Parts: sequence; structure tokens; C-alpha cells
Amino acid sequence: MRAFVRQNSFSLFFGAIFVMALVGQAFAGQHAYNAQQAEHGGSTVSWPTYVTSVVYWGDVMENWQSEFLQRRPTRESRAVSSPAWSPDGRVS
Repeated sequence: MRAFVRQNSFSLFFGAIFVMALVGQAFAGQHAYNAQQAEHGGSTVSWPTYVTSVVYWGDVMENWQSEFLQRRPTRESRAVSSPAWSPDGRVS
């Protein structure tokens, strides 16, 4: 067991951060969802119900999509006169 943890500590660390982010998003999302439901006269939901709902997973996918798209360079974000790669293969 010690060898496994030592050999995979980097993956385990970032896996734990990933799980904590999902749990944090679940608690924050449930709170926002219940506040919105109460504001409009709807019924509130428990945390397990929210986590297994389409609303939560839709929010998770939307968040991941927006993070991915923010990191991708677009043609509009670069000047036309300076391409990302020069003809000789160097990054400009």
C-alpha cells in the first residue's frame, strides 16, 4: 500500500483536488438552486437529490466546457501578422 501511494502520489493528489472541486460545486449549486426555487415558490431539494439531478450535471458540463474554451487560443486572439508557428517549426 505504501509503495502504491508513493508511486501514485501525484495522481492521488490531483484526483483528491478534482473530487473536492466537484463536491464544492455540488454544495454551492444546491444552495443556489434551492434559493432560486424558494424565490419562485418551488420546493427545495436535498443534496443527494441535487447531485443525481440533470441540473447539477448540466452545470458541471457547462463549467468544464467554459474552462476548456477559455484555454484554447483562437485565430481572433492572435495577430494576423504573427502566426503561432513559424515555417521553421519554432514557436513565435
